[in-house]
Amino acid sequence: MDCQTDEQLTGLIKEGNVFAFKALYNRYGNLLFVYISKSLHDQDDAQDIVQEVFAQLWNSRESLNITTSISSYLYASVRNKMIDLTRRNGLHKKYLEKLDTFEADNIMADHLVREKQLAALIEKEIDALPIKMREVFLLSRSSDLSHQEISDQLGLQKQTVRSHIKRALKILRLKF
Repeated sequence: MDCQTDEQLTGLIKEGNVFAFKALYNRYGNLLFVYISKSLHDQDDAQDIVQEVFAQLWNSRESLNITTSISSYLYASVRNKMIDLTRRNGLHKKYLEKLDTFEADNIMADHLVREKQLAALIEKEIDALPIKMREVFLLSRSSDLSHQEISDQLGLQKQTVRSHIKRALKILRLKF
């Protein structure tokens, strides 16, 4: 079969001759592989494209209408498959980048929601503290006053201020 022309092999392939198909594959398979490998820099993708082109050639053999030489047809087919693959990979890459951004945004939004929920829970539990204890605790934590400053402002003993803050923290720790 190797001594037959491309046109003869093409004619035999149209008739379903497996040996003609193998001869054509042996004649052009490696050449197409090298051609595609140089462009893609990925041997697995190059091999897949060559296999796909020959499988498509065999599957459509009965309706095959080649107006140029079979070599031109094969080179154009692998080039088009390569362009399709490159386009798909580019879209796939863009999709993955958008997905990463989307996931990061979702994580940040989830974090903010949880932070607000926790802040509301803490505020609710602080509001449930006894009045004087809550007042001392808020001056300590929100106004950032020292024990002595709170003692002076509220007219309480420094030890009482310390005791209120210690008990408030103990209550809040038990809640959370």
